[in-house]
Amino acid sequence: MLETLKRWWNKPGDELDAAFAAAIAAEREACAKVCDAEADSMEQGAQRAIESGEHDEVSAIRSAAWKLSVTANRIRARSNDEVSGRAA
Repeated sequence: MLETLKRWWNKPGDELDAAFAAAIAAEREACAKVCDAEADSMEQGAQRAIESGEHDEVSAIRSAAWKLSVTANRIRARSNDEVSGRAA
């Protein structure tokens, strides 16, 4: 990462802006992937709860998983809005 930043630092104006925008988009996508992975893990946990008869836990787990999925989609939408020129 440090080497990448050093290369970007030496780029003029628009290239530097584009490099930072790419880095921000990559970080947002990484965050969205973390949210997606956690949501998938929680959904698997909900399935295990169903299989073991712990139905009281399922709603709370699925609710949290859904919120993480929504968060991932909002993160991606924000990046897409910036790429297309819409304000996020």
